[in-house]
Amino acid sequence: MLREHLDTFTKQFELGPYIKEGTSFIIIEIDSETKLIFEELDSGFRISAKIILLPADKREDLLMVLMSANFIGQGTGGSTISLDSEEKFLTLSATFTYDMNYKAFTELIEDFVNYLDYWKAEIIRYQKQNEQSIFS
Repeated sequence: MLREHLDTFTKQFELGPYIKEGTSFIIIEIDSETKLIFEELDSGFRISAKIILLPADKREDLLMVLMSANFIGQGTGGSTISLDSEEKFLTLSATFTYDMNYKAFTELIEDFVNYLDYWKAEIIRYQKQNEQSIFS
């Protein structure tokens, strides 16, 4: 199901062909800054993407804000903000069941990318706010 939906999705939105990595990872490049990683699971699939490089300044304060966004998925649309395995990038990820039609699949990708863009903008705003407070 996942590969069929991804084939249709990439054709419909005129995206480049997806990149298959290993046996269970598929990467789709939405634009130069947005790459979605799909991982096939037994009962469904996971989508993840890098949001932004973890800022060095006031890191703990930002992580507290992001933890509250994760609380019961309120600020993330059911997705989870976390760190990558090297703790360099903030990531967004979500897990879904295979029980969905193509329309629901495209809507969940749209929602996921919207939350990804929102958090990228919020973290950049947070960084700029911290820079201004240092110089003020």
